[in-house]
Amino acid sequence: MARQIQRNVNSYVQEYAKEGVSILALAKRENYPPSLLSRYIVEQVAQLPDGKKGLTKSMRNPIEVLRDPNLILPKYQESELHRTDSKAVEG
Repeated sequence: MARQIQRNVNSYVQEYAKEGVSILALAKRENYPPSLLSRYIVEQVAQLPDGKKGLTKSMRNPIEVLRDPNLILPKYQESELHRTDSKAVEG
């Protein structure tokens, strides 16, 4: 199942970033752990220092690591700036 999720990660990123579908809603639909799906999505939308170590740090402490908006790739910055609470918690 993980390989199928990884193969389709670009479509999940599209739904998350462009359509505003929450990670929780995507994970429920795919019957997949939200923490793992969020890891794949963050890996696609952010340029984290330290490669995989930076990604692991961002999953452990997202507020500290991901607070810098410059980490988000330019094509996804606008979607993160305009995210609303209702979109973030739908499901």
